[in-house]
Amino acid sequence: MIRKSKVRINGELPKLDFHNKIQRGIQDLANTMLNPKIRGWVNYYGKISR
Repeated sequence: MIRKSKVRINGELPKLDFHNKIQRGIQDLANTMLNPKIRGWVNYYGKISR
C-alpha cells in the first residue's frame, strides 16, 4: 500500500471518536463501527494492490 493510502486510513480512525463511546462494549464498537470500515478498506485496497 502506498504512503498516501496509509495516511488516509490513519486519518479516518480518530474521526470515529472511540473515547466518547465508553457506554458501549468493545464487541459492539467492533461490530458497528470498525468492521464495516475495515471490510471496505480490504475490498478497495486488496483489489488495487494485487
